[in-house]
Amino acid sequence: MIGTFSLHRFFRTITVAAAVVSPAAADDFHVENKIYNPHDKKAQPAETTTIFASGRVYDFMEAPAETIVFDPSQDLFLLLDPNRRMMTQVTTGDVSTEITKLREAAQNHKSEAVREAAAAKFSESIDPKTGALKLTNRWMKYEVETMAPSQPQVARQYAEFADWMAQLNVLLRSADPPFPRLALNRVLRQRQELPVKITRTTSAEEKSAFRLKEKESVICSEHKILMALDKEDRERIEEAGREMHTFEKVSFEEYHRIQGEAQARAEASLKR
Repeated sequence: MIGTFSLHRFFRTITVAAAVVSPAAADDFHVENKIYNPHDKKAQPAETTTIFASGRVYDFMEAPAETIVFDPSQDLFLLLDPNRRMMTQVTTGDVSTEITKLREAAQNHKSEAVREAAAAKFSESIDPKTGALKLTNRWMKYEVETMAPSQPQVARQYAEFADWMAQLNVLLRSADPPFPRLALNRVLRQRQELPVKITRTTSAEEKSAFRLKEKESVICSEHKILMALDKEDRERIEEAGREMHTFEKVSFEEYHRIQGEAQARAEASLKR
């Protein structure tokens, strides 16, 4: 599945980029993300920090610790596991191939809901009271608070990264199919807006390609957008560059297997 892209070349280009990051660059910005179930007060939200710098994107997940570097100019993701000091890579072409297979399977699924999820068609409206963007169909509803950045290309950069991350997460974490989120990203790109808060409500009848949802579910994500980078951001980028030089290189399949086993052990320990 993994391509033969030269990691040495990637290290060299990414290290140079880290050295020239400028807070004044129009396309350099920082997003603090929080994802949570508003009905589960006991669960800790998942938090990540996403840094857009010199055309690349660095996504830092806190728990479990993982750094994903996306270089759209090279059509490449680089994944770093700080706890196990290992790294791997996957091309956007590889990701796209797997998602195409998933879409084809969903389009031919016996469930009408799964077939409609693959098509991801929504009615679009604006809430007259709050100004929130709404996308709705029989199975799912998005309600999105947005902002318009001063530089329109920022919305394009964000939507491109959000597209690829929605697809990569299916390969990494067996997430739900990405097609509804890709539809939302297209609308945000067309409107040249960034999401500040997204509330996704899935109906009780919705069936995904992975599981039957027995009751209505709600997931929220909040995004705090800062249109500049600070010293800590640049230090985190530099640290990611050092990790690329020192971590053990493994195949994508091995990386995914080790992480999956670690996640299973962690979940089992919580049930004891």
